[in-house]
Parts: sequence; C-alpha cells; structure tokens
Amino acid sequence: MRGLLLSIIIILFNVISGVFFENVRSDIRSLSSIPLTPESQRDHDRRIRREIANSNERRRMQSINAGFQSLKALLPHADGEKLSKVPLGFCAESKMQGLLSRIEMSNN
Repeated sequence: MRGLLLSIIIILFNVISGVFFENVRSDIRSLSSIPLTPESQRDHDRRIRREIANSNERRRMQSINAGFQSLKALLPHADGEKLSKVPLGFCAESKMQGLLSRIEMSNN
C-alpha cells in the first residue's frame, strides 16, 4: 500500500516539476550543420534558438504525457474510460487521500 502511494507521489512530482530533462547538445550539433543561406547571421541564430526551444518543448510535453500515462496505469478506472489530465489528477489525489487514511488507521 505504501509502495503504491509512493509511486503515485513520485509520478505526480515528476509530472508537475518536469524533472524529465534531456541533453540538447545533439540538437545544437545537428542544427549547426545546417548550411547558411544568404540570410543574416542574426536571423540564422534566431532560427536555431527557436528550433532548439521547439525541440525542448516537444520533449517536455512527451515527458509529461508519459508521466500521466504511467499515473493512469496505476489508478483504477473503467476500461475504455477516457480520463483527461485534470480528472486524472483529482482521481490520483482522491486515491492518495484514501491510502493515507488507511495508513493512519493501521498505525492507530
């Protein structure tokens, strides 16, 4: 029971805090190999920064979605039931409160 509670808390922490960091050096290397066109160096640098930011945001969203999928697998729900992120968060909170109260009752 404590293991499930700990798993839910860790997944929620990871989802909320965004601890799924990726190394962007490979992105920088791949973008720096793009041949320069007649555009100015400043425009080129701006484009590279935007592509890196887009890549980071894409990875961040994939990490968050993976965290929510992991959380959804831990929580009871009807097969085929579609849970968006907000109801999933409420369901996780409710489950944690129930587990905490069971732990408190077993300690008393």
